[in-house]
Amino acid sequence: ISQVAIENGMGGPQAREKEQWLVGVLEQYFAENGNLHPDEVADLIAEIIDNEFDTIIEDGSLGQISALLCKHYQMCKEGKGNEVLQSLSQRLPPTRTLRV
Repeated sequence: ISQVAIENGMGGPQAREKEQWLVGVLEQYFAENGNLHPDEVADLIAEIIDNEFDTIIEDGSLGQISALLCKHYQMCKEGKGNEVLQSLSQRLPPTRTLRV
């Protein structure tokens, strides 16, 4: 999600740093909270993307990504890291171009 925002010039000159910061925030959020629901993760990501990239996501992808993050986090906790890597290595659907 942040990749699309960055490619479309959102997030300003420090967009890449913001993207890395977002990853760290998500890692910490998962580590500090047990059994997160995808809606909770989606709300956090939406708030950060809005505040840091001045972008609102309305195409449903945020829910899908949040559900996948929750699933992959749980799989990692269960020692299924290789399955997560395999899932991530599969071809992802092409990103959509944003209209601004």
